[in-house]
Parts: sequence; C-alpha cells; structure tokens
Amino acid sequence: MSNTFFKNIVLVLLILSVFFVAGCTNPKNLNTDTVNENIKKINDSVVEIWGCQVPIERNPICELSPGFSFNDRGNIMTTYHTIKNNPYRYIVFSNGTRQAVPETSSLYAFSEYQDLAFLIIDTDVPKVIFENFTISESDMRNNSVGFIGFPNGVKIKTLAVGKISDIVRDSEYLFTVFKIEGSVYSGNSGSPVFLMDTGKVIGVLVKGDHKTNLTGFAIPLDRTYLDEFDKSLNSVDSR
Repeated sequence: MSNTFFKNIVLVLLILSVFFVAGCTNPKNLNTDTVNENIKKINDSVVEIWGCQVPIERNPICELSPGFSFNDRGNIMTTYHTIKNNPYRYIVFSNGTRQAVPETSSLYAFSEYQDLAFLIIDTDVPKVIFENFTISESDMRNNSVGFIGFPNGVKIKTLAVGKISDIVRDSEYLFTVFKIEGSVYSGNSGSPVFLMDTGKVIGVLVKGDHKTNLTGFAIPLDRTYLDEFDKSLNSVDSR
C-alpha cells in the first residue's frame, strides 16, 4: 500500500483522539465536523523540511522539521534554528515529491531574533489562514490548540493537541510567547499552532521542554504581521 494511504489512516486516528483530549482541556464545546475540517486544512498546508550537510543524493543523515505555506505563492515558513546550520535544504510534499531550495532563496528572508525562516520558493501548497488578534490573556488563555509536525524525527505528520496555559515573556526570545501545555517533542519546531475551533493559525512552535515533553512555546503571529511581510516580499520581487 502507498505511503499516502498510511498517512491518511494515521491522520484519521489522530483526529478521532482529538475529540477526547479537546473535551478535557477546553471549556468550549467543539463541533466535531468543524474540528475535523480544520485539522485537514492545516494538514494539507504542512510540508517536510529536510536540512542536510551534503546533497541528499549522497544519503546523508538529515534533520527533519515541519514547515507550512503562509501566502498565495505557497512560500514556506519554518523555524530558523532548524535549518541555519544545514546548507542543503529540501521541501518534501505530501505526494512524496521533493524540491531543492537554492541557498540564495532559502535564507532570502529570516529573523534570527524571532527564530523564523521563510523559504521563498513558489509551491502549490495551500496557505494557512492566520488569526487577527491582540495578545491578551483573557482572549487566548485556555484555548485548545493543535499543531502538526514530526516528533522525534518520525517521517509522518503527527497531530498533537494542547492548550494555551499562559502568555509569558521568554528569556531566550525576549518577547511575549504562548506557553502551551501538550505533547511537544523534538521535531515539532516549525509547526503551525492553530485554534481548534476556528482552524486559524496563531503562531509557530519554536521549542519545548525536552525534560518532560509536556510544555512548548510558540511565537505569536497574526494576519496583519504576515500581510505586511508579504507586501515587502512582493515589493522586492517587483524591482
């Protein structure tokens, strides 16, 4: 059977498990059909990012992390720390096809301060929809969130569910981040963090507590920020 078949089976099982977890962690009554559709849309927007020290044709050991489409051109966002030390970078799509990202494009745009990298290469991957919000504990605390990545480098998209337990000023990033209670492992960095009830993305998972694997941190991103960033890309391209 094809890899796509097994990936779809795993996603279905994860979707079914979400309803129990979400019901336990969120006071909201989440609609099953809505959550199912939200997960599917996010899943379609997530790709594999492979970072290698040498060309992949030489069968190196590569680092696997998630990325996701953030604009109409299918450009991919991920975390900077997962690719910065690997000069050979590849996007692997859900159908198994692979696309090399030239070094001149892969770090065309990045923010080491925010730990974000933007792979400016056009793809057919559908974009996620970002929430437009003002960060406040009253709005965001205790919301059920999901994130899809590749925990521990397992080469299959895996959904995890948690909740925003706090909004804190992180000592490493020196700005406000979402603290998420959930199963966060190595290989989740770069995952889009989305609200389970709306399917809208509110941030990017950047790190977790690897001693317990029960806490993660996400950099908040909203639609206004991404719209402005996308405009800056278009203005550069039109020169």
